Amino acid sequence: MGSHLSGWVSFREHTRVNSRERQGFPAWIDNDSFLPTVRERLSPDDLILLICRSGKRSHKAPEWLTREGFPNCFNVLEGIEGDRNEQSQRIVNGWKVRGLPWSQ
Repeated sequence: MGSHLSGWVSFREHTRVNSRERQGFPAWIDNDSFLPTVRERLSPDDLILLICRSGKRSHKAPEWLTREGFPNCFNVLEGIEGDRNEQSQRIVNGWKVRGLPWSQ
């Protein structure tokens, strides 16, 4: 449950599923349609990578999705922007800081 991937995982096609309610951000509102959407769009055999800003909110999701029948789930450590430095800037680590591809 909830494993660590080392190195780059290359994939050409992906399906994006947002776990937060569209109108709920930035409030902490559960998206009740998340699991039904995952079941509708993804196969239990698909590789599922979960990511958030710092890697902390998405940390428990692989364990939860594994219990729901999706065993190939992984949290992207450090997230998109990573941890904060002493000045509260997100320039310490994370997907963007490591120079991995992203778009806004």
